[in-house]
Amino acid sequence: MSNTKLHKLIQSLNQAEKRYFKLFMKRYSHNNESSIFGQLFDFLAKTKKYNKQELLEKNQYINPDQLNNIKNRLYNYILLSLRTYNSNTTTSAKIDLYQTMINVEILISKGLYTEGWKMLTKAEKLAERNELYRSLKEILDQKRNLANTRIKSKNIKKEMLTIRAKQEKTTKILSYIEQQDKIYKDLYELFKSEGRILRDHRLLKNIKKEIAKIESVKSEFLSSHQANYLLNYNLRFIFQFTAEWENANKMIDNPIEKYHKSKTLNTDNFLEYRRQYTAKIIGLNNLGQFEEVRNLIQKIKEISKIKPKNKEIDLTVFEDTFFFELESYLFEFNFDKAVEIIQENKERIHSLEDQMNNVNQQSKRYRIALSYFGANDFEEALNWINKIIALDELKYRKDILASVQLLNLLIHFELKNYKLVKNKIKSVATYLKKINRFLIPEKLLLSTLSKIVGSKQRKQDLFKKLKNQLETHFKTNTLDSYFFCYFDLPKWLEKKIDY
Repeated sequence: MSNTKLHKLIQSLNQAEKRYFKLFMKRYSHNNESSIFGQLFDFLAKTKKYNKQELLEKNQYINPDQLNNIKNRLYNYILLSLRTYNSNTTTSAKIDLYQTMINVEILISKGLYTEGWKMLTKAEKLAERNELYRSLKEILDQKRNLANTRIKSKNIKKEMLTIRAKQEKTTKILSYIEQQDKIYKDLYELFKSEGRILRDHRLLKNIKKEIAKIESVKSEFLSSHQANYLLNYNLRFIFQFTAEWENANKMIDNPIEKYHKSKTLNTDNFLEYRRQYTAKIIGLNNLGQFEEVRNLIQKIKEISKIKPKNKEIDLTVFEDTFFFELESYLFEFNFDKAVEIIQENKERIHSLEDQMNNVNQQSKRYRIALSYFGANDFEEALNWINKIIALDELKYRKDILASVQLLNLLIHFELKNYKLVKNKIKSVATYLKKINRFLIPEKLLLSTLSKIVGSKQRKQDLFKKLKNQLETHFKTNTLDSYFFCYFDLPKWLEKKIDY
């Protein structure tokens, strides 16, 4: 085992999990074992940095030759205790179902077929209630096999008909879910590649055809929340890609309402719940409904207080609430407020930087850079831009990659590094061509900057001309108005013209 693997796991536990482990070991293991593992656990829980030599000196009851074996067993005991702890606190249907199916296997292996049948019926109801269709399909197959070979009952023919009907329905719903899951993955790959807005809507042509086929048979899976949820979410994705924000938000309202009525907020449905909220926040930000955005962000924070203890969820909640609130101030052109909340969260941002979602690492840093740029702190903006460029190998989201290049030029322009701007314009153009982002708005901006740094023309006049050119172009090319992510360039140009 890695010298730090066990130590990291123990250090990640919260106080409730540590207490549960100690109780778990008293019940699960022999007194001697409990004492050995308990002492090692306590030592590693108090030790901030792992040191093998120190461990052996202060825990002389451990034979050095047996250390790896003891650490491995302790590691597995902790994982087992966490599984038990979480099954007791999160109403995890998957864990319950898994344990029930183990019981079924045991009963059938003992020749207790009727008892196994009853246990399968219990598992079937659990799978149905929680829409675990793949598990339900296996359960029904097993019930059918038992009915054919081992169960003797006068009602068995009726049971077989019921099983067959459920199998057909489950297979059909599972097929719709798998089709929609594939569509979702295709849409997400588009998002990873292109970003929030597809300036070339032809990229959606084939996906729209596939969704239309599923919509035409929607009546066949109305009973499945999961199938309807995926359909709504995929439609929301498509509306977002084409900047139809009001339609996108309509696709979100029903799932949000469903989770409001949910009696249990376990790990699984909490993550779905916040996904719906954050999808709606994106639309509201683009519609300029900033007060509603902050209300929803507050709701996510409130819900997170009653969620299960989970560090992944804690990180996700922080990413959602902080960066979407930041985005709302960017859209509002309230850069001073944006910088204020960055300063308030500076320590946490730095501590979590390397753990951020890979797809959104660049966009999150970009939002911070843009905040400092708008607040005229160009040195700090450049510091964050350089961090993003260092992540360029990730190659996620062309909209962000292009915007970073443009913002980098504007920062150097504001710092009056005109020679550098002049030299970089050509390389930026080459880069934008390479990622298929050298379109009319980008060409107009680079052309204007080139004229400003390369001639004696008044920059106010050139900025005014650029603003008019962009606004004229956007009237007939609406999706191009999103070419500079989270930033209203014409509004910024207006300020430069009036300066």
